[in-house]
Amino acid sequence: VCTLCAGGSLASNLAATLPNGQTCLEQSREAPLLAGTATDECRRVQADGFLSCGCSTVPPPPSTSSCSLCLDGSAPTIPNGNITQPTSLTCAQAFSLAPFITDGTTCSAMQSQAQDRCGCPVQCDLCANNTFPVDVFARFSTGSQTLTCQAMFDRQPILLPPVNCTALQEHGTSICGCGQSVVTPNTCEICENTSITVPNGLFKSFRNDTCAESAVDAKRDISTNCEAWQATAGSYCGCENPNATANMCRLCSTVDLPDPYLEILVSGDVQTCGFLEFQANINNQSLCATYRANFATACCPAVTSAATSTRRGLLTWSMNDYSIVLTTTTLLVSTMFLFLY
Repeated sequence: VCTLCAGGSLASNLAATLPNGQTCLEQSREAPLLAGTATDECRRVQADGFLSCGCSTVPPPPSTSSCSLCLDGSAPTIPNGNITQPTSLTCAQAFSLAPFITDGTTCSAMQSQAQDRCGCPVQCDLCANNTFPVDVFARFSTGSQTLTCQAMFDRQPILLPPVNCTALQEHGTSICGCGQSVVTPNTCEICENTSITVPNGLFKSFRNDTCAESAVDAKRDISTNCEAWQATAGSYCGCENPNATANMCRLCSTVDLPDPYLEILVSGDVQTCGFLEFQANINNQSLCATYRANFATACCPAVTSAATSTRRGLLTWSMNDYSIVLTTTTLLVSTMFLFLY
């Protein structure tokens, strides 16, 4: 037999008025006429009894519903939190009662409060405040896969815990350039003699990508780094760049790297010696001495030893799958879960 209150509890306010206009007392007299306690109709009556009549037991959820406390249907991570929509409830109670809510406005108001007070996931955009990523080709790892900023932007909004959304948007700003002014591509050529193209566009540059890709990356980078591209990537790719190489910072003091593709471990990440030498040459070679001190021993063994070193590529890039240039700050500062290549 259906009762106004689930589980045999008693209503403490029979004079209260329900959403259908009946009093709780009137509804308590009609409830036994329903088919049974297992029906959705009875459970909705009992949900009204809990919300309006002072019943102490939350009924089981209905078989079908159009509302949930958390947007993704998950349970609240703060069950003892409190919300005031549609009435004063703990988050645990609201989780059980949400499936009975049929009004879309009431459901949305409850979900909005639940994001802050119940620890429910929020709808999160990569770029905050309706901004856009400037560098759509930059890449980072979500822990399970590697995505470009454009791919992540196209997936928004995604549901994340509030703290993770904050972290994602911080990296959207620092890595993808969300909200920043669009940078005009510079005219940098990795070969000083602009009348010729890269001698071997398919040859490996300094990051296991191709020379053709490095030529594109040089144009995407800031113009003040052009000479660093010419001195390192340009030289490895077969360009004759006497101006850029004349005053470059070499990890091996005064000689070229015996193997620019030699891989070493840097702060838990694998980098090629050629890429580290490129890093030593950007920002007016401000970190030249530091990079020599840290990496010369590993990157400058005898030429004979380097000739027999294993050259393995960790990543394979297609001609249209360009990677973004790491800045000195990105290389030295570790992030919580996002990494550039």
